[in-house]
Amino acid sequence: NGPIVPDSLVQELEEDRVIIFCGAGISASGGLPDFRGLVEYCYTELGAIPPAAKDPEWGWLDRMLGALEDDFPDQMRAKVVERLDMDATDLTLHEAILKLSRLKGVADGYRLVTTNFDLFFEQAKKGMALGVDYHSGPVLPIPRNDRIASWRSIVYLHGRLNPGSPDNQHLVLTSADFGRAYLTDAWAARFVARLFAEFTVLFIGYSLNDPVLRYMTDAFAAEDALARNARNRAAYIFVPYKGAPPAPKPWRQRRLEPIFYRAAYHHRALKKTLVEWAKARQDYLASVRTIVQRYGTRLP
Repeated sequence: NGPIVPDSLVQELEEDRVIIFCGAGISASGGLPDFRGLVEYCYTELGAIPPAAKDPEWGWLDRMLGALEDDFPDQMRAKVVERLDMDATDLTLHEAILKLSRLKGVADGYRLVTTNFDLFFEQAKKGMALGVDYHSGPVLPIPRNDRIASWRSIVYLHGRLNPGSPDNQHLVLTSADFGRAYLTDAWAARFVARLFAEFTVLFIGYSLNDPVLRYMTDAFAAEDALARNARNRAAYIFVPYKGAPPAPKPWRQRRLEPIFYRAAYHHRALKKTLVEWAKARQDYLASVRTIVQRYGTRLP
């Protein structure tokens, strides 16, 4: 019932052509809430009355945070910092993703993008006795796929948490922030569009209705409409399900190829797959040799 990772994606990763995008689902493994949980926390802590549980307004979490900031201009972001500034309860998933995103032949180089604000990847790197190198939006590296490997860091696309600054105005949280990042200033839109053109993208920890994913895929679609001759690479997304596997059409409409897995026991199947994939990648030839020895003597 776990995800079946396509062979093409495994090979692209071996050739340093894959960019891993990490969303709120990754941080949830370390003890943090998803985007909706963060909004609920802010409303509760500030004493604001949220919409009813099934109100369509919950589909626009960035707008809800924007409205909350209008009512509590000096407090909303302080509550975000208060909730996200913590040590991870479990870094197993972050360590596996760091190993998967590590550039081959580079001592401490990564091509990893997170739309989370927390510092869990930095905590994981320190636990692995590795240095910390990062970029934080809007100051981003040039996403170029070449041998120079000019980009070899963790990228906080929507900003990095600064616990020492309770206002944290640089974080992309509200609809106004997303509008600047993807529409008016468009620095995030340009970065994402270039990534889709240059690399194979793998999304982990996102849902189809995630506002962050919506902004990114819309930005890519708009950029692609202006440059039809751009060579766009594949984009994959891990998708949990309960019951029967869903139809892939909704994801493919957003130009995403879903990799389904059963969402049981806190996404254990995905976690185990990523951990084993990272372990195999540490010595790819030894991993292939093991597979050949295991199955090569069997009948077809």
